Order: sequence, then structure tokens, then C-alpha cells
Amino acid sequence: LVFSFAMFFAVIAALCTSAISLWTGDALDALIKTGSGKKFKGIVLELAIIAAIGAVCTGARGGCFSVISVRMNVRIRAQLFRHLLGLELGFFDTTPTGDLNSRLASDTAKIGSVVASNINVFTRTLVQLFT
Repeated sequence: LVFSFAMFFAVIAALCTSAISLWTGDALDALIKTGSGKKFKGIVLELAIIAAIGAVCTGARGGCFSVISVRMNVRIRAQLFRHLLGLELGFFDTTPTGDLNSRLASDTAKIGSVVASNINVFTRTLVQLFT
């Protein structure tokens, strides 16, 4: 569900980015061809609204992927912890506790953030290709 929202926001942000180029051209045309400052100001106002909507959608997409990253980290840690609980006691005699804590704390966070970041970039690029 969160991924669906992220994709929705990504599509809207990509459409806004494309629209900004179009509206910029229209604004320049209005200024150069007609010399109408009133029409130019109207188009610039529309351009500012589109840019604001694009910025909000880009931020919302980033927020959704942050939520996905946190959820992924929780799952990875839970799976690792469950696996550690199922190991024989001899394993804990030979493995230092600090190594296990490091794996649970920092390594899982690194994996989760890298995966979420790559998915974010991939989906953004994919959406921009098709819009």
C-alpha cells in the first residue's frame, strides 16, 4: 500500500516536471510574441503552482520510501534475531557478543537503506521514462 502511494506521488511529480518545461516555453512565448505582461504573469503563477505540487509530491514519495526503508529494517532485524535464537549454544561460545550486536544494529540498517534507496531511484527513473 505504501509502495502504491509512492508510485502515485512519483507519477504526479514526473508529470509536474514535464509540465514545468512546457509552461516555461508558454510563458516565454507569451512575453515575446504578444508582449502581454498580464498573460505572462498568469502563466508564471500557474508555473509556480505546478512546481509547488511537484515539490510536495516529490517529498511525499521520499517519505513513503523512508517508511518502506524502516519497515524493511524491522523485518531484517526480526529475521536475523529469530535465526540467532534458533542456533545452538556452542555458536554463542565462539562468537563475541559485540559482533552479534553490530550485525543487529548497524549492518541491517545499512542493508535496508541501500536497498530502499536503490528501489527509490529505480522507480523514479522508470516512471520518468514512461511519462
